[in-house]
Amino acid sequence: MKKRIVALCLSVVLLVCVSCVGAFAKDNVVEVSVDNIYKLTYDNNPNIVVLSNNIFVLGMAGLSTAEVSANASTITSLTVSKKQIAYGAQQLLLSYYKLLNSKDTLKINLSYLEESLKVSKVMYDMGMMTYIDYIALVNSKTELQSSLVTLESNISQVETSLKTMINLSEDEQMKIAPFSPVDAGIIDTLDREACYAQAVQNSYTLRGSFETLYDADMNYYNMESDLTEKQRDNAVISYRTAKTTVSNTFDKQWTALSLKRDALKIAQTKLELAKTTYELDRVRKETGTISNIDLIKSENSYKSAQIELENAQIDFEMTYKTFEALLAGVELSSAG
Repeated sequence: MKKRIVALCLSVVLLVCVSCVGAFAKDNVVEVSVDNIYKLTYDNNPNIVVLSNNIFVLGMAGLSTAEVSANASTITSLTVSKKQIAYGAQQLLLSYYKLLNSKDTLKINLSYLEESLKVSKVMYDMGMMTYIDYIALVNSKTELQSSLVTLESNISQVETSLKTMINLSEDEQMKIAPFSPVDAGIIDTLDREACYAQAVQNSYTLRGSFETLYDADMNYYNMESDLTEKQRDNAVISYRTAKTTVSNTFDKQWTALSLKRDALKIAQTKLELAKTTYELDRVRKETGTISNIDLIKSENSYKSAQIELENAQIDFEMTYKTFEALLAGVELSSAG
């Protein structure tokens, strides 16, 4: 009986230990997704911490009105830089998903080429293909393999960049969540005028230009002269130019959203067609109407269409997230 109790206690202790280890390991894994990478970067990136500290120092109480005014544009610039880093991480992650799709595409092409080489080798041995044509296929395979190695290196570099941007500690591991597309129908819920008003209200470009215009106005009224009048006129022109820039950027982004959604619909149609063709070719293969290499080609076209659809979804999301950045005041050129 004692032995049974001891064995039971040991089992319980072992179970608890395993559970603790599992929980500890789980806590050390940071899952990264499009939805959370902005916050992860904004909260943890050392560059953002430095910029935030600089803003705090510049904005400390005790500065004179003139000092606050003189530092306003610098604070604005630092704030933009902080958001730029975080939005840049978001865009980089989306680019990472596209790199993974490029890798899958290369693998599909390489697989098909290997099957083609088997057929070509038989044709070459039978004298139905020239040596030059056969070697060209062999070289194509080598080039694809080389491209795959280069792409894998690029993927690894992006992973390192993402880890750096979210500033993982030595005992933390990064797990990138699978891509989850946003519903393209979301743009139908957007009110154009309301979005434009939000972009204008939050625009750091406009804010900086307005601060410059305000300072020029104050200088002119406090110390009226030809010089201060010219400075004010230049500030007015700069402010109007900034408004035009924001308006044009908004128009481009609004149009881009519609274009990316249209491209998404086209990719969906192509996928449906490729799927239908592949299903028909499977039947044709069973009846001996087409060869095995033809079926592989059809299957690869179907797989490629799936990848193209996901790329279209990623392109739409990249554009949508850039639009979100614009609404937050960071123009397209700053959103990266």
